[in-house]
Amino acid sequence: MERFEEILGYELWGNSVYDYGFALILFVGLLVVFKLFKIIVVRRLGKLAKRTKNDFDDELMKATEAISPLFYFVVALYFPLRMLVVDSIADKVIVGVFLVVVVYQVVKTLQTLIEYALMRFASKRDGKGAQVETTFVGIKLIVRIVLWVVAILLILSNLGFNITSLIASLG
Repeated sequence: MERFEEILGYELWGNSVYDYGFALILFVGLLVVFKLFKIIVVRRLGKLAKRTKNDFDDELMKATEAISPLFYFVVALYFPLRMLVVDSIADKVIVGVFLVVVVYQVVKTLQTLIEYALMRFASKRDGKGAQVETTFVGIKLIVRIVLWVVAILLILSNLGFNITSLIASLG
C-alpha cells in the first residue's frame, strides 16, 4: 500500500501520477457523458419531432446531430488539462484551441438556425419568384459574413490581441 501511494505521489512535469490519473478519468468520463447526452438528446428530439407539426424541432435535431465529434473531444480534454500544471505557452495553446473549436461550433450552429429562420420567413412571404430567392441568398451571405467577422474578432480578443483598431476599421 505504501508503494502504491509512493507511485501516486511521483511527480512528472509538475504533476503527480495521481493528478494525471484523475485527469484521464475525468477526460474519459466527460467523453462518455457527452456521448450519452448526444444519444439521449437526439432520440428525444426525434420523438418530439414526430409528434409536432412544426419543423423547428427537426432543424434543432439537425443542429444537434451536426455538432462535431472534435467539439466533444476538445471540450472533454480542456477541463482535465486545466487542472494540470502546464507551461504558460502550452496553457495558451490549450485555451486557444478550445476557444477556436467552441466558437467555430457555435457559429456553425447559429448559422444553421438563422438560415432556417430566414427560409421560414421567405416561405411565408407572398413572392416566390427569383427576386425573393436572390434577396434571401444575399441576406444569408451577409449574415454569414457578420457571424464569422464577430467570431474572428472574439477569438482574437480572447487570445490577447488588441482588436480596437480592427473594429474601428470596420466602420
